[in-house]
Amino acid sequence: MGYAAGTIKTFPVHVREYLHYLENEHKIRELRKIKRHHGQEYVSYLKHRANKTRGGGLMQSTINKQVVAINVFINYLTQARELHLETISIRTHQSASSTPIVLTTQEVEQLYQVTYENWEDSNQKNIAAYGSRDRAMLSLLYGCGLRINECRNLNLQDIDLIKGELIVRTGKGDKQRIIPMIGKVLEHIEAYINEHRYWFTVSHAQHTWQDVQKPTEVDKQAVLLNEKGSRLQKGHYNRLQILKERADIEKRVTPHILRHSIATHLLANGMELESISEFLGHSSLESTQIYTHIAHNYEELQTLVD
Repeated sequence: MGYAAGTIKTFPVHVREYLHYLENEHKIRELRKIKRHHGQEYVSYLKHRANKTRGGGLMQSTINKQVVAINVFINYLTQARELHLETISIRTHQSASSTPIVLTTQEVEQLYQVTYENWEDSNQKNIAAYGSRDRAMLSLLYGCGLRINECRNLNLQDIDLIKGELIVRTGKGDKQRIIPMIGKVLEHIEAYINEHRYWFTVSHAQHTWQDVQKPTEVDKQAVLLNEKGSRLQKGHYNRLQILKERADIEKRVTPHILRHSIATHLLANGMELESISEFLGHSSLESTQIYTHIAHNYEELQTLVD
């Protein structure tokens, strides 16, 4: 599920080459005897191995594809055969600056918590409405793993509060997918839609715009609204920076980092790679594979949505 035609053809070849290497170089004939250092040594071997088709050495992209294939195989063995083998780092000589930023579950919880605070510099804004809207935004970006454009384009008709599902109609590559909303994620989104979204439209127009020109049009379809009742566009970034500062988080916080974080947390808690790929709307498992080496060393196993 989720594999491209080329992947189906090449992955078995890469795995066979790895097993052949283990048998010849390390005399390993049983899968359970494979250790983490064997994988790293194999990567080193590939870096010095001659290219059999065009001469010279292997390109880094070729090595990475082989590592992806091996890690998919290892994850299969772990899930289907209960052989707890360690995956290989997907990037060799990866610098710290190129490693995707991932928030801990505690840091995500801190972002949620500051939405309840009564900020003194709020300029008399409706704290309850803003806090509820921000919690819904966090729940869509983190709890549902939406891309920023998917979050911007989300309409009320795309959310089914009774079933606890939302449908992404404008996913990457025009692919649609259904995402479950569970636990606190559903609670936050439901509370915003049923109790506080109204303030950004009629109520806000009455209380905030009474002495100035009222907004001429309110977006009746958009889920997330700004203070003028229009669809929230670039406001996601601004609100996240405010929450980050209030929560005293030193890491960068962006919509995509929240998406990285939920994928890593799900994988660390045992969710299958194929399910995460479907959840994120990836076209193939290769895109999801990046999270295996991040989650491998991830120590916090509590998720926000219990």
